[in-house]
Amino acid sequence: MGKIDAYDLVDFMRKNYISCDLSDAADIIREYDASNDANLQIDEFSQLVLPATNNSLRRAAEDRPRSLYYRANDPLPYSVVSLLVRLLEKELNL
Repeated sequence: MGKIDAYDLVDFMRKNYISCDLSDAADIIREYDASNDANLQIDEFSQLVLPATNNSLRRAAEDRPRSLYYRANDPLPYSVVSLLVRLLEKELNL
């Protein structure tokens, strides 16, 4: 749908065995939500998942053609899910 809200985040984390309540997910969303609409758009999500300390790697990921982005009906590869789970666990611990 082009955006992620706290409910989506809780759902993803619970499906991946991370204990998370709605207020924790809302805190993560709020941290990266530049537009203050309680959702993460693709550019805001990128702030969460792309490296902040390696500008060339970040630009390479951002410059990928839109056609390479995840499509709603395609399953994410296990390696991607695993890394996202680890990242979100670290965000929760902060």
